[in-house]
Amino acid sequence: MHDPMAVAFNIRRPWPIKKSRHDSTRRYYPSIITIWHNDPESDGTDDSCDWFHRKLSEEERTEALALITNDIDNLNMFFRGVDDYDKYSIMIAQWRSARRFYHPRPWYHHPRWHVHHWKVQWHFGQTLARYLFSRCAKCGGRFAWGESPIGSWNSDGPHFFRGERNVRHMHCDDVSVKV
Repeated sequence: MHDPMAVAFNIRRPWPIKKSRHDSTRRYYPSIITIWHNDPESDGTDDSCDWFHRKLSEEERTEALALITNDIDNLNMFFRGVDDYDKYSIMIAQWRSARRFYHPRPWYHHPRWHVHHWKVQWHFGQTLARYLFSRCAKCGGRFAWGESPIGSWNSDGPHFFRGERNVRHMHCDDVSVKV
């Protein structure tokens, strides 16, 4: 399964952080707040809110399957030499694409507006909490401002007034590759 979180909104700083060395016209506007949509995975998948594609009803699935097995239609010529699972996957993808084109959902039905699934990430507060409260698991030292620690992917992230667990400095990591 994939990560059930997707970026719903990204609120950027209105002034640029710096110019690029190579191109003076490009500017970088870092994020201040990122609002994530955390899918509840209520149906056992990581897309139960239909963020990436709209789910098909049972009638639409049977209609797509009927189009594959239709002897009169030209699709059998297209599907010659393709196994049944791939035929079904291709047909479902085509059906979703046509449905998205002919029956688009209104903007307010998109899962990014599921306010009850939002998780707000405040970047300055996250960096401040890491600077003040997180310690290296190996040497016990603090992290520099803006330093990214090395840790497990299953971490909860920084907790205010508690710090992170099992994170290390880059130079304290035993698995670092020496070039």
